Amino acid sequence: MRAEKQALRRALKNTRLGMSGEEVHDKSLSISEKLIASIDWAGVKNMHLYSAVPEWNEVQTEPILEHVRQEWPGIKITLPDSSVSQEPPKQQFDLIIVPCLGFDKNLHRLGLGAGFYDRFLAQQPRALKIGLSFADGSVKSGLPREPHDIVLDKIITEEGIMEAHDS
Repeated sequence: MRAEKQALRRALKNTRLGMSGEEVHDKSLSISEKLIASIDWAGVKNMHLYSAVPEWNEVQTEPILEHVRQEWPGIKITLPDSSVSQEPPKQQFDLIIVPCLGFDKNLHRLGLGAGFYDRFLAQQPRALKIGLSFADGSVKSGLPREPHDIVLDKIITEEGIMEAHDS
């Protein structure tokens, strides 16, 4: 299973790295707009938002950060660094937004393989867990699952929003 995930990661990374900067920016803006419109912000007291790593062509999160800071200044925002050795925060969050290298129709995500988000999300039973990915991260055949993998509540791409009740 590990080899299968590694092969998928390589293929999905290559696809994502093949995107132009303009394509990443435009699709990220579309994804951000969908996320912003889909959240009941009045119910969010604190959120965890990843900071996109430009060299990895991740979905950019600056538009989300700017929106929350301007429109909902009372929401406490935690931004992790991209270090794989960091420990997950212990506090409980209302909203957690994570990067997805890949995903499937059952809302399983494929990350970079360090396990940070699996450990973190496992400690967050009440949080709304949303993954951001480009549509070409979709793995139609389904992702290989391991017992520690956490299912997300929503996955948002430039093409739309997948939610648990959609499957």
